[in-house]
Amino acid sequence: MSLRRPKETKVRWIWERGSRDWKRVHDMAEVDLNDETLKRFAVFHHRFDPITNHFRWFGIIAFDNEREFSKYFKAVCVELDARHEANEAHYKEQFAGRILEPASIQKKFPGHSAYREIGAL
Repeated sequence: MSLRRPKETKVRWIWERGSRDWKRVHDMAEVDLNDETLKRFAVFHHRFDPITNHFRWFGIIAFDNEREFSKYFKAVCVELDARHEANEAHYKEQFAGRILEPASIQKKFPGHSAYREIGAL
């Protein structure tokens, strides 16, 4: 048992109450946007799509905790406000945040997982 926290990069260490040693906690704030196994805090960007020639929502990034999500969301909103003030962004351009529950797509679209299994998606 050591009271000194181990030194490593990109890994967090916590001391749990009742534990005899430090517990390793990986820094896994950013997760896959399409991972249906866990709760995700996702950021979406409404912007012009030159392929379809209209505005649509793009999934940008997802986090596994609300704190990291809020930090990122505030940063992109501040950057977008600065671009709006400089007339560099379209007036329709915006960001939105959504909480995506586990298996949210499968609940809404039951056949979606079958399409994914046969490789159609």
